[in-house]
Amino acid sequence: MGLALEDRDVQLLEAHTEGWIASLQLAALFLQKQADPSVGVRMLGGNQRFLLDYLREEILANLSEDVQDFLLKTSWLAPLSVTLCDVIRGREDSAQLLEQVERANLFLQPLSEKRQWYRYHALWAQAMQHEARLRLGAATLRSLSQKASLWYEQQHLLPEAIEMALACEDFSRAAVLIGRFLVPNSFRNEYHLLLSWLRRMPEKMLQAQPDLCFQYALALMFTTDRRSPASWVLIESLLQWAERGFEATEQWEQLGEALQLHADLAFFQDDVEHLLVLGQQAQSRLPEQSFIYPDHLLVRGEKPYLRVR
Repeated sequence: MGLALEDRDVQLLEAHTEGWIASLQLAALFLQKQADPSVGVRMLGGNQRFLLDYLREEILANLSEDVQDFLLKTSWLAPLSVTLCDVIRGREDSAQLLEQVERANLFLQPLSEKRQWYRYHALWAQAMQHEARLRLGAATLRSLSQKASLWYEQQHLLPEAIEMALACEDFSRAAVLIGRFLVPNSFRNEYHLLLSWLRRMPEKMLQAQPDLCFQYALALMFTTDRRSPASWVLIESLLQWAERGFEATEQWEQLGEALQLHADLAFFQDDVEHLLVLGQQAQSRLPEQSFIYPDHLLVRGEKPYLRVR
């Protein structure tokens, strides 16, 4: 179609469209109208008007009411199955509707040869979700997400259950599920995934959850530039909330771990005075066998020092 794209733009376009020909065709038509195709590729998303118009006029308008309703109500699910679709819709015809949708090549991709699990192509899922907000309303979508979150939890699919809890803004439930997802006393938690969830939690909810505040700060220390002043402000606040919460509930070892991480932050801030104070406070609360204590703050004589791993 006469588009000259850099390799990185092609890769991004492939990620957006997942190589689906209809998505590529529409994206190319959109990019032809852009002064800078590279900027256009980065703008691609399910809320673009050209995509929404195509969805409404060329696809949904030609489908039965039942199929339209099915697509809009299940567009939020990832992954989805016959049973899950039946549960959230309160009906028992999802198997037939899934078969119709797949046969019509409507954005649906089976995730196994047995066709027990499916997912929608991401770009079209976003467009259908946008349409679902307009047609179904917030209350209906919240109810569907709550049902999906509970079902995912029952199937031991915690990441999916957390996503649905956040989607319906059930933050108390999300906090409980995130707590269950975390591996205690481990640096092997999936911190990028954890960050994607905790960034969506309201500040007031976080302040009441010292464990989540500590894990949030730890995730930021592991995944962002610890030497960046832009990160320090948030990490500082999270650690202060964690320390206050642990002290109020007399969780002394957890308080020690939060103080020690705070000392690590002070090290990167070149705040030696604060580092020494926090290190001494952490030492008094951490047992010798603490999983975190031996790797960071040690004591020789009366002077704590930081050992960088």
